[in-house]
Amino acid sequence: MRRLSLVALLLGVCATTSSARGASEKLAFWSRQRKGANGGGGADQQAWFRAAARFGIEFVRLCPVTWKGVGRDFLLGNADDFTGIPPGDLAKLKRALDIAHRSNVPIVLTMFSLPGARYRQQNDNKFDYRLWTDERYQTQALAFWSELARQLKGHPAIVAYNPLNEPHPARKDGFMSGSIKGFAEWLGRHRGTTADLNRFNRRAVGAIRKVDPHVPILLDCWFHAAPEGFTYLEPVADQAVLYSFHAYASWEYVTYRVNKSRFAYPDRMPTGSPGKTRRWTPADLRGGYLPVVEWTKKHKIGPKRIVVGEFGCDRRVEGARQFLADTIAILNEHRWHWAFYAFRSPDWGGLDYELGTEKLGWRYWQAREQGKTHEELIHRHDNPLWGVIKKELVGKGS
Repeated sequence: MRRLSLVALLLGVCATTSSARGASEKLAFWSRQRKGANGGGGADQQAWFRAAARFGIEFVRLCPVTWKGVGRDFLLGNADDFTGIPPGDLAKLKRALDIAHRSNVPIVLTMFSLPGARYRQQNDNKFDYRLWTDERYQTQALAFWSELARQLKGHPAIVAYNPLNEPHPARKDGFMSGSIKGFAEWLGRHRGTTADLNRFNRRAVGAIRKVDPHVPILLDCWFHAAPEGFTYLEPVADQAVLYSFHAYASWEYVTYRVNKSRFAYPDRMPTGSPGKTRRWTPADLRGGYLPVVEWTKKHKIGPKRIVVGEFGCDRRVEGARQFLADTIAILNEHRWHWAFYAFRSPDWGGLDYELGTEKLGWRYWQAREQGKTHEELIHRHDNPLWGVIKKELVGKGS
């Protein structure tokens, strides 16, 4: 019996040592600048992750929101009433994570939907604010993350959890990027309530920490993760928490359907006044990130804990190549981690930089209506636009 106890003790020590080593390695992953990509794994996950590894993408911010699950909302079953992660969905996610690990592609797992916060593109294009107005849904969201972290604890592919993409609790009251006058007063009235993102962040970290004390956690800031959202972001007392914003500069410029050929970088950029444009310089881009810079100085948080979770530009807008080049140069100056949007996404063809700057054309859309897939119809190739990103990655790719 004493011999068995000794064996059990040794096994326990080994397990604890292995767990601590794994936790240390996950945090150490972020000890130098990392350059990654956003994506959902593609229809052929084996091929998608192999391609990501071949190019030297250092991590993937994986969003499984569009994956087909057993219920309406993948991993949630139903965002209207979460009662537990469907086993089939969890198994599907674990298979993808296993593929990523075998491909040597680390994963930041992000949720675009939570209980009471269904992804707008799966919600009749309407914003879902229930997570921020009904405590019942926050309780469900925390239960979801506690269960998911418990189920995935120790998975070698995971290098961080990102509890919620682009949180926007104040949008329903008119506050968003570029329109935050009066927000300090709003926050004063809502601090500590269900609508308070800072409270939600602390609680999300706490829910994960109950089952996994060490895994890095990535928190998006206010206003859909806009840089100015850092002004009102409260850091969490946890050294394994990283903080994120999304760098799209002028939404009017980078979004093709909004741009409508009105704007071009750097010569014809938006001014905020209808019909007026002006020339931008890299200084204009840098200025947009000042809230982040000031926040890191105020709270003494170094660059290894800042992640630009998304940045990009529709490949069809004029000046996209120079815009991407200038953006990346500035992010590198700050030594922030970054993930471009997106790698080989059939849902966002305008952000698939391997296609170059040409439009897909009416024949493409006609073929899609006839049942052809995106991958059957496109031709990825080296081009100057993709080259801006490709040269930043550690692999050569093809």
